[in-house]
Amino acid sequence: MSGSKDIPANAPCLEQHLATTRAELEALRQKMDSFIRETRPYRRTEEDVRRQTILTRWVLKQLHVIETEAAQQRTAAKNDQGKALPSKKRRQTEDKEAEVENIPAERSSKKIEARRRLRRTHSSTLNSKKTR
Repeated sequence: MSGSKDIPANAPCLEQHLATTRAELEALRQKMDSFIRETRPYRRTEEDVRRQTILTRWVLKQLHVIETEAAQQRTAAKNDQGKALPSKKRRQTEDKEAEVENIPAERSSKKIEARRRLRRTHSSTLNSKKTR
């Protein structure tokens, strides 16, 4: 052997093996990229299903609230006066909010209800933008 610059006898075989390995690596990268691109709609749909499940739970809770309110309205309609009795819990909450805001109790209910409607409208607008 005459020095370090000598090329081993099996060098062409090693270079060919290296080229083959690089080609296989590139083919695998392309397959992975293709797989990721092709499964993107699936992942998006999976996320939509998760959101839909959360929304369904919320709707079911709201349904219970609506059924309760409807039952109260039916009871109020049967009442001799034909007027629903306000919920003590709701009235106490409104009174507390009025105290905090220094609003007379008779005016507080209207303002509080207006704020609630505004919040509901705002939150439903935000929710509809998120689902798009």
